[in-house]
Amino acid sequence: MRLFVRLPEWFGPSLYMTCGGYRAGLLRPGGRGGRRIGGRRIRARRLGLCALVASLVVLQAFAIAFLAVPASGQAPVTMRAGWLGSMTSLNPFIGINDVDYFFYGLIYDYLFAIDEDQRPLPNLAVSATPDASGFNWTYVIRQGVSWSDGTPFTADDVVFTFEYNTRDFGFLWAYEPYVNRICSLDKARAGGYCQTLYNQGLAGVERTGPWEVTIRFDAPFAIGEFLMVPIIPQHIWQNININQAQYFYANLNPVGTGVFIGDADIGTRWSAGQSLRLHRNANYHLGPTAIENLEIILYPDETSMIIGIQRNPPEIDLGVFSSNGYRALAGKPNIDRAESLITTQYWTEIGFQQLDAPGVNNKLNPVRWDENVRRALAMATNKTYVVNNCYDGAGVEGSSLVSPVTPEWHYEPTGAEKFAFDKARANQLLDASGYAARDIDGVRIAGPSAPSYVPAGKRLDLTMATRLASEFPGEVCSAERAVLDWADVGVQLTFQSVEETTLSNLVYNGDVDTYIWYWSGDPEPNYLLSIESGFTLDGWNDNYWDNASFNQEYLAYLSSFDRAERAVHAKAAQKIHYDSAVYIVLVYPYGQWAWRTDRFSGWGDWVAHPGRQVNAFWTAHPLFFDLRPPGSPTVSADAATGRPNQVVTITGRIQDTVSGTWYLTFGDGAVTGGTYAAGTTPISESHTYPTDGTYVVTLSAENGIANVTSRAEAVIQAVGNLAPTNAALIADRTSGPPGTRVNFTLSARDAEGGTLTFSIDFGDGSRDSASRTAAANATATATFSHVYADAGNYRAEANVSDGQLVTQTPFVDVTIQSPVPPTAPLDIVVLTSIGLVVVAAVGGIGYLLWRRGKTKEPETPPPPPPPPPTQ
Repeated sequence: MRLFVRLPEWFGPSLYMTCGGYRAGLLRPGGRGGRRIGGRRIRARRLGLCALVASLVVLQAFAIAFLAVPASGQAPVTMRAGWLGSMTSLNPFIGINDVDYFFYGLIYDYLFAIDEDQRPLPNLAVSATPDASGFNWTYVIRQGVSWSDGTPFTADDVVFTFEYNTRDFGFLWAYEPYVNRICSLDKARAGGYCQTLYNQGLAGVERTGPWEVTIRFDAPFAIGEFLMVPIIPQHIWQNININQAQYFYANLNPVGTGVFIGDADIGTRWSAGQSLRLHRNANYHLGPTAIENLEIILYPDETSMIIGIQRNPPEIDLGVFSSNGYRALAGKPNIDRAESLITTQYWTEIGFQQLDAPGVNNKLNPVRWDENVRRALAMATNKTYVVNNCYDGAGVEGSSLVSPVTPEWHYEPTGAEKFAFDKARANQLLDASGYAARDIDGVRIAGPSAPSYVPAGKRLDLTMATRLASEFPGEVCSAERAVLDWADVGVQLTFQSVEETTLSNLVYNGDVDTYIWYWSGDPEPNYLLSIESGFTLDGWNDNYWDNASFNQEYLAYLSSFDRAERAVHAKAAQKIHYDSAVYIVLVYPYGQWAWRTDRFSGWGDWVAHPGRQVNAFWTAHPLFFDLRPPGSPTVSADAATGRPNQVVTITGRIQDTVSGTWYLTFGDGAVTGGTYAAGTTPISESHTYPTDGTYVVTLSAENGIANVTSRAEAVIQAVGNLAPTNAALIADRTSGPPGTRVNFTLSARDAEGGTLTFSIDFGDGSRDSASRTAAANATATATFSHVYADAGNYRAEANVSDGQLVTQTPFVDVTIQSPVPPTAPLDIVVLTSIGLVVVAAVGGIGYLLWRRGKTKEPETPPPPPPPPPTQ
């Protein structure tokens, strides 16, 4: 699945939605879709977010019932999400819109999810470990999980999923960028490591233990936690051939292991174009949400959605809006908003077709192959205009393949490396590259010093295709601007706007010289790098660019297990691609969202923690675990360890403003419970487990408003070391000016006792640790003190180790703000305000006069000439 999806611009300049991270052509995380329609591969499936114009975000609702039955007369907690457009398919191999992928991420699970800070989080796999060679990864599969139809989930479902996805990319290509390096029969025939495996009777994917799966790759593969492929039930999909899965199977009763379960009539409602209803999965392995029902409402126009979120009671609690809708909701009561770079890395680009085939070459202009022509056109592309006018200022100027939403991986050219907007410099480069002469229309023509593959006298006239202005106005606006700017450097551009399926055919068939389209992907750069590599020329690589140096850096990135080294190779690959100017990345658009603060709390900061954005569809969405209706209890359960037939203490806490009822299940069929009073109630219950195993402990609190649940694991083993548990981090303050001292208390306990090492990372580059001796099952603590010198937002993270095993990582967010200047006396404030009003008025008049007299975009002075270009 293309994890990189182009973000659709819904309507209005700069109406963009965060694509689920895939191109409209396939659900392949990280890339443009590549679905075949009419025998041709279509990008229609860009990570679902892409066709956001038509996307509805399908949020899955959670199973209604949990351990406790809602109080008599209590209405179920229902959340409603609004999206523009429609949902393509309930089949995770077919969908192309944002709402499609959001839906899939709530119905299905991946081996690993992504947390709010875009880091891997164990989901259906509890761990992933590479061997010493890096070729082979072993996944320990979570036990005690069931499919939504009640069938037990097993490791065989994981094996089936990956084997199914690697059978034949000519038919089932949706998730190819994630799985095309897994050893398969075709790879074995090609020789190398995969052939050696098959000669030994080993396969690319095998169950190597009752709850263990090993996946083998054709080279060292460092990103084994980022296989963003939905795990599907073997007992259903084994009867569906891969051609049906990719193109025809409707999947009207989707069965998954996800946080939500589709309503019984979801297939009928989807077929009729109605809203989609889901219920929470009461037995979800990571714990159910407080939201009992979820409804996805699809709007045909944004005006209706703007009105809907403002009604009392509201029609929707959450909406994904354009810039127009986002601005319209500013300052409205009970509504909060967020605007940010999209976690799916969505961006739009001008692509140059590089396909070299007789049927293509006789209809396209060979200057598309000239790197100097492409570089000059990059210099003649006014990205500032595009962002400010075509995207309404809601975005960041584009540069490289990976968005700055993941700064660790993003390459940003500077100085002489950057193709800054400079028409004078562009003209100089074209003159020096053999295109100094012009025809009667002012269009440049190739001279004798032009590259040999460009015939003398060939005009620099190019064709372009874009998506429709009615759905993607920013892309058409960008094309219109390119026509004007490129004409100023002697290049004639003509473009047409077409349906996206038509655009896909034009691009992949090599029918246009250039095009404007999009990509998006997941937080790891694999997907976005793969779609321009020589390894995806079978349908993901839309411009058929194949550069040996780029391929080499991409492979080095994939095989580098040192994260810093991997970033070096990822950025080196992006630099090679940027220098080629085979893509001119125009803009990284913002996502724009609004929600009701009176209906739910726990929305969090979507800018600081992009993984909370509604577009983050990588399963086990962190946002929905934190959302609570007003008056909900707060519940937390602690992990535990112990030995069979020995008493284990299970602990937790409930905080509430009213009294209620609590239930505690131990994971082996035993249940206890009681009542709690308003305030903070500690829960501590003893239990004896008869056998080894990992038991899911569930603590649930019901107060008549909501049923809130927290889950933890009790690991019971007869032999071997037991990990310390119950790690908790508390700070005596979480905000203040620079120079604030924060005192942290870190606590944990160990079933066996002994020496424990307490470690803390303060989030500003400083760390500390301390050792404590703890008695068996006794809580031990360590205190740390740290001064935050500079303003900023810091996350302090901690853990406790017994020398072999480490606890979970609790954290505390600390905000250090610069002091606010003292307020001026009233008379100064009044005089200053009057002066500002006068200045603003004069400035406004001057601006209007300037606008009336303005005839063209200002140009920056030309920088020094670039170094001699290289091919």
